[in-house]
Amino acid sequence: MDTVHRNQISVVFDNVSYSPSMIAKWGYSCIIASNSGTVLFDTGSNGELLLANMKLMSLNPGEIDTVIISHDHWDHTGGLDAFLNVNQNVIVYVPRSLSRQTTTIIREHGAKMERIHTAMPISKGIYSLGEMESAIIPEQSIVIPTSKGLVVLTGCAHPGIVNIIRRAKQEFPKENIYLAMGGFHLKDHRADEINGIVTEMKRLGVQFVAPSHCTGDAGLAAFEKVYQDKRFQSGVGQQIRI
Repeated sequence: MDTVHRNQISVVFDNVSYSPSMIAKWGYSCIIASNSGTVLFDTGSNGELLLANMKLMSLNPGEIDTVIISHDHWDHTGGLDAFLNVNQNVIVYVPRSLSRQTTTIIREHGAKMERIHTAMPISKGIYSLGEMESAIIPEQSIVIPTSKGLVVLTGCAHPGIVNIIRRAKQEFPKENIYLAMGGFHLKDHRADEINGIVTEMKRLGVQFVAPSHCTGDAGLAAFEKVYQDKRFQSGVGQQIRI
């Protein structure tokens, strides 16, 4: 297992706001930069805004060598065309079930594409948990092994954030979960369901959380109550160094 020792996750697209200088809009995207490469995880819902936010954060899209799409929803794929207009020299890793409409965008730009089905390494220090089924849409999440433990990064967590954490523990049984980050899709859940999910994540040993995007206000409040200072505020403009 390759472990990343220097890592920065920059949220470049989110409907949750962190920095007042950034524009928030529905969707999610972040950039993972390490000594082994630079990865764009999802592309938000608007390419012009995605690139504008990168510029505001002094992040060069030309330095990205890998793109990972979590699932085939517009708020995660909407910026893909605009990004590939400025950087086609990437490998795009997509769930096996990704639609022809989205894969055509990748092929028309001449970028390389790899379909993900089962859990597998994507690049040095980045692992996909594989395409996981859900009642809404199949989705892949990624794991970044670091010197502090595993970072689990989700787009919307449609298969269920607890199920994703369990999959990560199954794939990396000797590692602790340092951080779970991204959209947890709790915005339509009841309060008792949210509390049960947060409690179970704590029981499973997730040390820190950084929820945003589709987690919802009630979900964000529940994580803040349970995790307190171990909940990182996330949102567009946030940069978490590990």
